[in-house]
Amino acid sequence: MTREEFIQKLRDALQGTVPEDIIRTNVNYYQNYFTEEMAKGRSEEDVLSGLGDPRLIARTIINAQQSTGAGGPGSRQSGTYQTSEKQSGSANRAIFWKPILILVVVLLLIVILVSSVIGIAFRILFSPVFWIVIIILAGLSYFSRRRR
Repeated sequence: MTREEFIQKLRDALQGTVPEDIIRTNVNYYQNYFTEEMAKGRSEEDVLSGLGDPRLIARTIINAQQSTGAGGPGSRQSGTYQTSEKQSGSANRAIFWKPILILVVVLLLIVILVSSVIGIAFRILFSPVFWIVIIILAGLSYFSRRRR
């Protein structure tokens, strides 16, 4: 589904059930919502998946209009404001945890790499063969200087 299809389905679902000014207000709200979210870097598909089904949003607007007489997206009685905010909040959380997960994985890999290097260094330093080689090299160095 595209942005235009979403808006058209919302308009069609609201047509004949709520006054035209409520339809216009909600259509304008969702058009602006798309524009603002895409300006923040979200893709159209991401915004669409965060919003959900336009018929469900229309049902929420209709129910709010019938129960309170309000139906604009800016009103607290309106289901559109609450629904879209809840859904966009979950989309923002989904976007937010991914960089944190990547950071944790990178830090974990760094810790594993550093601990491996330190472990290898300690094995070498505390190996008897290492000290024997060091003593032989030191002796060769000492005796080669003496000959000159």
